[in-house]
Amino acid sequence: MEVSISRNEIIIANNGITGCVRFISSLSYVDGLVILDKKLEVKGFGVEITSDIELDNVYIAGDSLATTELLKPFDAEDFGTRHRSMMRYCSK
Repeated sequence: MEVSISRNEIIIANNGITGCVRFISSLSYVDGLVILDKKLEVKGFGVEITSDIELDNVYIAGDSLATTELLKPFDAEDFGTRHRSMMRYCSK
């Protein structure tokens, strides 16, 4: 009986997690970032991070180590709002 109850609790918990992930991912349909804190609590969505700093030097890595010789320059304006916002955030 205890094993049956534990399995049901696991199923219920997994369904709850799946529902949360689906809901949070649905927020990404709005243009912009989905902002979460360190506890993975949603703080906002449809967000654009702005900055006085221009994104002049954007590079695409040619490998997983971002080896300098394999970096390819890229125009930040070729990316959408979500990606440019994250680049600004990382730049700061």
